[in-house]
Amino acid sequence: MRPAPAHQLRTRLCLALGPWQVISLTSAVKSASRMESAETTPWRNKLVLCCSAARDVVDTMEEMARPLEIWDEIIPAYDRLSHEPSRELWPLPVGKLFDACYRLCGYDQPDELWVGHLEGYIHRLIFEAYPKARIVWYESGFDSACPAPVRKGRVVLKHWRAWPGLIRRGIWNEHFISTRLCDYRLAREHLARVRARYRWLGKIAQDPDYLKHVSTYTFAADDVNGVLDAIRRALPATREWNPPPADRPRVLLLSQMVTREYVDRLDAYREGYRDVISRLVSAGYVVFWKEHPRSVYRLGPVFQVEFGADRVFVSDEMERYPVELFARHEDFSACVAISSSSLRYIQEVQGIPGYTCADRFLHLAASEGTRQALRACLDVLPSWTRLIPEDKRIDSHPCMSGSTRPNEIH
Repeated sequence: MRPAPAHQLRTRLCLALGPWQVISLTSAVKSASRMESAETTPWRNKLVLCCSAARDVVDTMEEMARPLEIWDEIIPAYDRLSHEPSRELWPLPVGKLFDACYRLCGYDQPDELWVGHLEGYIHRLIFEAYPKARIVWYESGFDSACPAPVRKGRVVLKHWRAWPGLIRRGIWNEHFISTRLCDYRLAREHLARVRARYRWLGKIAQDPDYLKHVSTYTFAADDVNGVLDAIRRALPATREWNPPPADRPRVLLLSQMVTREYVDRLDAYREGYRDVISRLVSAGYVVFWKEHPRSVYRLGPVFQVEFGADRVFVSDEMERYPVELFARHEDFSACVAISSSSLRYIQEVQGIPGYTCADRFLHLAASEGTRQALRACLDVLPSWTRLIPEDKRIDSHPCMSGSTRPNEIH
């Protein structure tokens, strides 16, 4: 069949902020394409890769995306769209912000915007720059299911004395856009544009009211496995990897990216992992530490020195890529993490049971959004302490003792 002319194609502008999102987004787009009729106008799929952590993360994402034939254009944006501008000058330079977005992603309005979250500065910028596009929300992890606060009304100017100056200078609209860009709450005018949601794992938490109008679809496990296989075939590092030999059963321990709220509690964060590793090693396991691709604080080498290289393995090869590309059922007895979505995905893909240690870190979470994500994990995943024999179990943390349950801690 002769391809349709470019002017007859519909356009999807798809945003991925991490390596796993490349996999989940590709799977969702493939599933959506398969469900459409052959008579419908074909799509041009554009993939935008963003990450504010490090340039090599975007390079890894591009390396993973290149073998995936569904993408017609891949745009490595690095951190050029993700840094929120300073608010010292008000209103923000909206024209310059939009122009930077258009130069990277295109000046024409896309038909659909595919995003893994509805909040965050980069998503707000994309929504504002392309106000006519429908929004499609794809599953990107546990935090996708956690509701965010919604702005109740339209943006208003608190200081009414500033209104005459804004009107006289003709920049009142820039004020509204600037306020929406800087507001952490979801804008109702954007929520009304969300037309579809693509999931794989089903419900993790109850849908918030503002998503009641959204049609929800499930993308197939076959699509996910097909994407993983295509990447494995193209990347020698994932195709040829084998874990080093061990004389005990292996447990895969996934680190989490240290977010801003954990930085001030880094010692307690490190101590939480130390406690988990100590008890797993004492129970007879070899711990295989997998660093998060965007991690700034590398704790694996510290634990390897402390517990010994024969009890804690660290793999530099695995660090860059999602663990689902490496782990096999025959290599690992279990997978443990705080709230990584891999706990569910790796069980679906490879059959490796996942366990959460969120109870050990819940007291460190400073924001309500993080606490919601951790509680969601505790509700749907078994505790890592089930890997510890009963005669060696102790309370996971002092704050967990007595009758207090995880979802009652504030």
